[in-house]
Amino acid sequence: MNITDTTADVACTFNIYGLDVKEAGGCYSLNAGATISDNRIMSSQINAVSCKLSALQPETTYYARSYVIDANDNVAYSKEVSFSTLGILKMDFQLSEVHED
Repeated sequence: MNITDTTADVACTFNIYGLDVKEAGGCYSLNAGATISDNRIMSSQINAVSCKLSALQPETTYYARSYVIDANDNVAYSKEVSFSTLGILKMDFQLSEVHED
């Protein structure tokens, strides 16, 4: 997973055996137990998801997992993972002398 202070690249694959899947994707939240009611990213493919989460908050822990929805609107979730965005690099400096040439 590639993580910065405000983005994270997410990728996963699905092993779907005999299900009539109408939607697949990933979801993420600030709280454990992310669901499709939280932040939801639908995939254009049924067996894989690859996306960039953006507009995340720096130095924040997120929880993410993949999901599939079958033809009967049943939702199944993968095991959840957590990740933390990086902090913003802050530089403090002082100007101690000014030289005139």
